[in-house]
Amino acid sequence: FQIAFDSTRSTSFGWVAIDDTKISRCHLPPIVNASQCPVADRFQCARGSCIPKAHICDMTDDCGDHSDESSRLCASYQTCTFDISFCDWIHDNSTQFKWELHRGPSPSDETGVCRFLFDYKFH
Repeated sequence: FQIAFDSTRSTSFGWVAIDDTKISRCHLPPIVNASQCPVADRFQCARGSCIPKAHICDMTDDCGDHSDESSRLCASYQTCTFDISFCDWIHDNSTQFKWELHRGPSPSDETGVCRFLFDYKFH
């Protein structure tokens, strides 16, 4: 699923706070017979549901039983939590923006909480 927050900035300075979010109509895929899950482009979950193969090993439990994220299935997939480094991601130096990885207290009241955080700065 995807969550998007849209806003329009006025000429005055201000803050936005998000409170009491609600996710609705969120459910697991239905359980189906193996014949209803074409092997070519679908993955049969251990619980019997069927998901697109593009959803396996994406660090999201789409099956509801973690069978699409098992270490055996995903051993050859490279994943990155960005907790320690950018892994194999490379910054595009041709842009005016720069991603930086910080650890520790927020450098200002305009950045995230005390944990690893990304600060997208315009340079």
